[in-house]
Amino acid sequence: LIHFYKRYHSKMYINLHLYNDPTKVTTVTLRDLSKTMKVADLQKRIEEECGISISLQKLIHKGKILSGAQEETLFHYNINYNETIQVHKRAILGEISTNKDNKENPRS
Repeated sequence: LIHFYKRYHSKMYINLHLYNDPTKVTTVTLRDLSKTMKVADLQKRIEEECGISISLQKLIHKGKILSGAQEETLFHYNINYNETIQVHKRAILGEISTNKDNKENPRS
């Protein structure tokens, strides 16, 4: 029982690759996590530390989209120490058309 507790409750860290902008990727390390942490709690941490609201986050680990809808944990998705999760910021339709218009018709 003690071995189980140490293995799944010990502190770990993961790397995030943030895809906020299509032209660059930012790497951020989150520390003091555990395998029993819920994905929803991870999303809250990402919102606090990276400024991407939960509703705009799309988390991917080893090709799987992470969902916190049913209280899944990092253990559920087999996320281990020092692994990477991709964080894609979902685009808002107004932002897409506005950015496209600005590139096609730059102001002088």
